Amino acid sequence: MTTDLSKHLCTDCLLGYYSSSSNSTCSKCPNKLMTPSTGSTSRSNCSQCSPNYCHYGTCTVALQGPAPSCTCHFGFTKDNEGLCTVPAYYIAAIGFLVGILLIVLVVVLMAKSRKAKKEHNSVVRIKDSEINRRQMIVTYQNNEIAQLNNTWTINSREVKLRKRIDKDYPGVYGEVYEAEYREIVVAVKKLQKEHLPINRLYLEFAREIEVMKTIRHPNIVWFLGAGRHHDDDCPFLVVEYMPRGSLTKILSNQEIVLDDNMKLRFAIDAAKGMRFLHSQRPPRIHRDLKSANLLVSTRWVVKVADFGTARLVRDEGVNQEAVRGEGFLDLTAPLLRPEYHLSSGVGTPFWCAPEIWRGSGYGTPADVYSFGIVMWEICSRKIPYYDQICDHLMTAIMNGTRPTVPENDQNDYIQLMKACWSGNVNCRPTFKDIVLNLEEMSEKSISIEILHHEN
Repeated sequence: MTTDLSKHLCTDCLLGYYSSSSNSTCSKCPNKLMTPSTGSTSRSNCSQCSPNYCHYGTCTVALQGPAPSCTCHFGFTKDNEGLCTVPAYYIAAIGFLVGILLIVLVVVLMAKSRKAKKEHNSVVRIKDSEINRRQMIVTYQNNEIAQLNNTWTINSREVKLRKRIDKDYPGVYGEVYEAEYREIVVAVKKLQKEHLPINRLYLEFAREIEVMKTIRHPNIVWFLGAGRHHDDDCPFLVVEYMPRGSLTKILSNQEIVLDDNMKLRFAIDAAKGMRFLHSQRPPRIHRDLKSANLLVSTRWVVKVADFGTARLVRDEGVNQEAVRGEGFLDLTAPLLRPEYHLSSGVGTPFWCAPEIWRGSGYGTPADVYSFGIVMWEICSRKIPYYDQICDHLMTAIMNGTRPTVPENDQNDYIQLMKACWSGNVNCRPTFKDIVLNLEEMSEKSISIEILHHEN
């Protein structure tokens, strides 16, 4: 059962209700009017508009008049009930603006999408352009390399062989000739036809060509080019002609008088050539340095030659596993004692560093050891170990045996020579230090003669 608030009995009427004097019931104010406070006792107290009556305007109440009237705020209009409301064109305008904003948003998003796609395409084009540019550079470099290779290629018909010049020291796998090329005298090293099927020998020959193409120094034999002979297709290389032959030939000829200054000059020239070889990045090691591979010009300038066994050194050393079992290719000079030829090693035994024989890793100090033996050759003018022939000489060398040096000969040259052939690779000097020491000795004009007597 519900209670009618307009008829209920009350002590004080609630807001929006009043009681007349004739009865004690509370009546509801008409037209949604409100009383200012509770306990209203007259209809005249219904003098205020109920909250939010007009919504968007000001409410005015006429005493004893009809329903309250609304004065609408600017931009709002009255509806059929006299209440303030939002005009229909406002709603249409807002809808129109929202639509415009949505369209603008879509356009902006599409523009950004197109821009992003354009930028992506631009990046792709740039990358493609960079790739094409790099490909062009590689192609250009390859063409340059091809042109350089063509520059080094010599037509064998332009080379006229005169005479063989290595008969006294014949090579095992090749022959060396004095020849004429474009009206200049040159030396031609030619691989023998019977050895062409041996891939290793061909690779050694090709390696010597590759090494000589990249180095230029006054104390290194100049490379002029290479090719294949038109008669037998044998590969050959053309180098600077050295009229006086090898340093071995000079030292063994006792009719040639060599003073200490000349001997020091030989050592300095050879050391300078090796210093340049080791200064390459990465360094190159010769691996077969000996007097037979040092050639002498008309003006008595010594130059390093024969790079068939040369290698690049990486990380300060060469992994012995990579070279174990390789033979050496010596086309200009044989071993001085063929019975000591070791085909499974690298280099020539008497000049070969102990670490190579032991099968451990080796690097540029191996060449320094060989140079120490060359220094002994220069000052003694003898064959290394000429007085120490034995069945186990290689073992003795690994255990510290070296060419004979009289105990009373301990000058600076001898001390440097001993440092070069030290069994401890860390105690061997570099060729930079060797050149400096030898030049100081040359300025002092010290005597380097040893072995004044026969043993």
